[in-house]
Amino acid sequence: MRIGVDIDDVLIELQKEVARLYNKKYDNKFSFKDFTSSCFWTCMDVSKKGYFDMLKGFAGMDFLIEPPLVEDSQEIVNLLSKSHNLFCVTARPKDIREITEEFLENKFPEFEEVFFSGDVFGDSDSKAEICIKKKIDIMIEDLEDVALDCASKGINVLLMDKPWNQDVSHENIIRVRNWEEILEKIKEIENDRAN
Repeated sequence: MRIGVDIDDVLIELQKEVARLYNKKYDNKFSFKDFTSSCFWTCMDVSKKGYFDMLKGFAGMDFLIEPPLVEDSQEIVNLLSKSHNLFCVTARPKDIREITEEFLENKFPEFEEVFFSGDVFGDSDSKAEICIKKKIDIMIEDLEDVALDCASKGINVLLMDKPWNQDVSHENIIRVRNWEEILEKIKEIENDRAN
């Protein structure tokens, strides 16, 4: 199968790291569980621009080069690449394209190609449109709007369980808590297709 994989909060623990850096810089007690909306800036009571400026200010984006990985993500991506075609589909802005590609080359070289969507910054195709054009069968995602857009267009979505996506459901969305469950669900989908 052709599998699309998001980066932030799927491969790396971005919002946990943002909360940690935010608390360190501002001597605050903001928790990962406080991210109850994917409009993360509203949870921190800052503007969208202020949120992204804050991210850029954290060690000059160095935390995006060596971020904490989601448990088992490297091992299972490597395992899946042996029998499936893997593509990275991210809504990261194009101004950090070089950092993103360097990170993927170093930590996840199994991806055949990287696609930058316009879901957050609106300057290119959505992840759903990319999945359709590239014939991606399954999208592994954490954002509810993206998951629903993909699911409504017939793409199977494995939705990483996060505080900000608790109200999402659709017949094409399967909620998963970790990479072990992702592997298990992909095997189930593969078996269903074979029968």
